[in-house]
Amino acid sequence: MIKRGNKTNWLILYTLLISLVFSGTLILNHPEIYVLNLENTAQEANENGIKIADWSHTSEHWVWSVAISSDGQYIAAGNDNGDIYLFNKDNSNPLWRYKTGHPIYSVAISSDGQYVIAGGPQAGGSIPNLYLFNQMSSTPLWTNSLGHIHTVAISSDGQYIVAADNTVYLFNKTASTPLWSKNTGNFVQSVAISSDGQYIAAGNYDGNLYLFDKISSTPLWNYTAGDEISSVAMSSDGHYIAAGSSDNNITLFDRASSTLLWNYTAGDEIRSVAMSSNGQYIVTGDCNGKGYLFDRTSSTPLWSFSVGNCIRSVAISSDGQYFAAGSHDGNVYLFNKDSSIALWTYSTFSWVLSVAISSDGRYVVAGCRNYNIYLYDRTFIPTLQAIYITIITAVVGIVVLTVLLLVRKRYKKHKQL
Repeated sequence: MIKRGNKTNWLILYTLLISLVFSGTLILNHPEIYVLNLENTAQEANENGIKIADWSHTSEHWVWSVAISSDGQYIAAGNDNGDIYLFNKDNSNPLWRYKTGHPIYSVAISSDGQYVIAGGPQAGGSIPNLYLFNQMSSTPLWTNSLGHIHTVAISSDGQYIVAADNTVYLFNKTASTPLWSKNTGNFVQSVAISSDGQYIAAGNYDGNLYLFDKISSTPLWNYTAGDEISSVAMSSDGHYIAAGSSDNNITLFDRASSTLLWNYTAGDEIRSVAMSSNGQYIVTGDCNGKGYLFDRTSSTPLWSFSVGNCIRSVAISSDGQYFAAGSHDGNVYLFNKDSSIALWTYSTFSWVLSVAISSDGRYVVAGCRNYNIYLYDRTFIPTLQAIYITIITAVVGIVVLTVLLLVRKRYKKHKQL
């Protein structure tokens, strides 16, 4: 019990309370802080600890889709409120924002960040729902009014654009009139395009996977899965194509043939598939919260990992060294291909609807149901050391102040004697 007249004890308590308020303020300002598993390897522990987003931007509704340029310099995003954003990685304030008046379900960005394509559901009449932008302006280069656009993709140089409703459309960036279109008979859930725009893959609700050459709307081949194809991915040169379907299967193809290279049956429907540029590594996520990493040479996963809920989105760096996963458990995860233990985990406290990663795996962007867009820099991770230093500094400060006060008290007593 501290006596009211004991000023020394009250000063000590006051100092302690200030330290607690300081620590509490730090935590309140960063509620997303998530302490990682401390059983990681020594090499991983170097990067592990507390993960804090470099920045976040709050939009006006669910962020359905995000995309990032190859070098991570530019980020595009689209939300359920109909907003299309372009950011520079150095600032959470958008370079520009364009309002469409209807949801934006898919965005894609060219490798250099010069071009952004965005699409959404049919808006009615002649109201556009497909938009192409140049980095420099929020005024679209062109627009088009199509059916329910759920997926878009763009070639590395921005020259070719693919979008799909029930029909797959191929565009040149110079015109809003498609080069060609192909009706698949049902809703197309996912499209992918090779780096040079030469090859296009598309998967629809009927379970049909199509491979096209840009010169013709007649497919090079098609393959029928057991259920809807939810996600497709393609190597940079278009040589390898991976697909995930609602019958729990992950399939890999060579562009030369619709004959499977291999097939793997997961524990639940596959929600997202991504592939490294050379097609060497494939990462997938299913609706039971399980993810798999494959080498293209084998249908046996290199390893798998489990999270708390459906893995909605995955993205992989060009060389396959790093990949990100976003889940309905509210977390964004970053992995190194050499370990099934996440390098870090960031809690958004909301469904993560979309993730994207820069070519070198340094930058990760996420779009969430809490209206936020997050950017992370893999190389900027305040470690537990930083937290320890803060705590130790506060403790040392308290100890020093306590000692000084005790010395002062003893001095006063000695003087009275």
